[in-house]
Amino acid sequence: MAELFGVCGVLFCGHDAERKVLLVIEKEGDKLLGKKPGMVTIPMGRKAECETPEDAIIREFGEETGLKVEIVRPIEDITQYPTTNGPIQFRAFVVRQKNEASIRGELKTRWMSVDNFLLLPNKEVRPLSQEIVCLARPAPP
Repeated sequence: MAELFGVCGVLFCGHDAERKVLLVIEKEGDKLLGKKPGMVTIPMGRKAECETPEDAIIREFGEETGLKVEIVRPIEDITQYPTTNGPIQFRAFVVRQKNEASIRGELKTRWMSVDNFLLLPNKEVRPLSQEIVCLARPAPP
């Protein structure tokens, strides 16, 4: 069995105090990954053995949201994701939208202000997602 490797992506819109982040709502739970149905998160998934982390998050974004994205930059401070069996390798990226298509993926989506997302209680948010959004957002001018 291939070693588990995870990826995630952060997509922003707007500027400064109006900045929003694209979120997805989990359909299924996974005790190993600490997720439950209804949790709010950024697009995340597992990398296939034959994929690069960059290819994996582009695929995951397409599956979960229906959007085509491209990598803007990696989020270097996140390299592991906590699981019930110990941490797994993990890569996080800031992405930007490539197409004008409406959002029609496998998961429900919503835009939320970054500040409001960061205020959600931990039990409502998939592990690491708030920390990743904090690291991904641009520094204030």
